[in-house]
Amino acid sequence: KKFERFVLSPALSKKFRKDEKLELTFMVNDLFKQNVGFDRSQNGTLLTERRYNTISRYYMVKLTWEINKMLVKSK
Repeated sequence: KKFERFVLSPALSKKFRKDEKLELTFMVNDLFKQNVGFDRSQNGTLLTERRYNTISRYYMVKLTWEINKMLVKSK
């Protein structure tokens, strides 16, 4: 038997301002809630299960402002 999971973490982003230096991103970690805190594997008649703590699905909003270029006034 296979005990595989499909963990999908999509993100959408949109840039703002004329210079596109402001970016808003919406992210979802583990969209289908597959990261449930254990792994199983089977080899013949041996079944092994490993349990661990995990952060399952969460949402995040990120605002990024690019400031790497400074304006220089001309004389």
